[in-house]
Amino acid sequence: MLDAITQIAGHVQSAQDAAHLQRHAGMIVRGARDGVPEADDLAAVEAGFTAAIEALCERFG
Repeated sequence: MLDAITQIAGHVQSAQDAAHLQRHAGMIVRGARDGVPEADDLAAVEAGFTAAIEALCERFG
C-alpha cells in the first residue's frame, strides 16, 4: 500500500489529498510498528513509509 501511495503522489492535485495520503501512510506504519515482529520486515515498511512521505512532500512541501 505504501508503494501505491508513493506512485499516486505524483498525480495528486491538491494539498488536501496529499494530507489524506500522508495520514493513511502514517496509519500503515503505526500498524506495522505495533504488529510486525520481524525487524527486517518492519525496516521494509519504514523504508516504504519514508519513500511515500518524501514523494508527497516533493509535490506539496
